[in-house]
Amino acid sequence: MLIVNPLNEVEILNQWEVDGAVISTHHCWSNKLVLIGNNNTVINSLITLTVMLKDWQDNMLTHNSDVLISVTSDSEVYELELEIINGQIDFEFVSESMGTFIIKALMPGQPCDIGLLEVTVS
Repeated sequence: MLIVNPLNEVEILNQWEVDGAVISTHHCWSNKLVLIGNNNTVINSLITLTVMLKDWQDNMLTHNSDVLISVTSDSEVYELELEIINGQIDFEFVSESMGTFIIKALMPGQPCDIGLLEVTVS
């Protein structure tokens, strides 16, 4: 059963009972970032990616919040700070080189599951 952690209301626990003992494990944060968009593209082709703020039950949240986008390829990391307005923000991605790019969205200083998307550029 998924329940809100009574000691930390932003954390959701997976809880079950075994032989009379209640077992709880960390499952996820009550909020999460979802990063969606095309995960395959070609060199110099612009794609739009969307970050959405949702609760643990996949409902959209309409909060405004800062979000940090990081794009990692090989040993290079690029970062961009954006603001989610009413729970969502769009941004564009383009690459001049082939490769696999790991794109992460996170809310600095706030417990929230990160958004993650792997984009392959050919």
